[in-house]
Amino acid sequence: MNKFLLPLDLQFFAEDATPNDELAKITEPDTAVEPGKTPEGKVFTQEQVDAIIKDRLAREKQQSEKEKEAARKEAEQKQLVEQEQFKQLYEQTQQELQQFKADALTAKKDAMLAKAGYSEEQIEKYRKYLDGDTDESLSASLEELKTDIPPKKEYVDPSASNGKREKPETTDLKEAGKSLYQRLKESGSIRR
Repeated sequence: MNKFLLPLDLQFFAEDATPNDELAKITEPDTAVEPGKTPEGKVFTQEQVDAIIKDRLAREKQQSEKEKEAARKEAEQKQLVEQEQFKQLYEQTQQELQQFKADALTAKKDAMLAKAGYSEEQIEKYRKYLDGDTDESLSASLEELKTDIPPKKEYVDPSASNGKREKPETTDLKEAGKSLYQRLKESGSIRR
């Protein structure tokens, strides 16, 4: 049984390798800057510092408002539990659940429309035409929508330096027929 035990030097684990003051010297960087010299790193203007502070304060304010709202809702729920108004608490929870489901369904519809090639404007406009809660029913209504209203095509030149290509002009079919007839007549294919 003694052959399975490992001899350990417990004193090795109990002693500090460096004293605390030496450890502090090692971990603290030299922050002293000689007068007349700027510290290395980025120097900010007063406007940039003001903007950074303003952003930070706005984030803190938004965070505190969220925390206050959460605390208010929690206190309201505790009060309802104490007053044994479980029905009202249940109804509030059901409303929140319905809102979450509606948001998730809207996000799913948006993703399906975007994948099908619809633009942001079209997604906002045609989201209401996708019916159903399951993937199968949404896919079926998407296919129906694609046959009725095809996605808007972006005319983009594949070359990055050329930019966007203009949309081709639509021609009147009657005029196209007349011009085709004139060309055939002039080439001698049609005699009249």
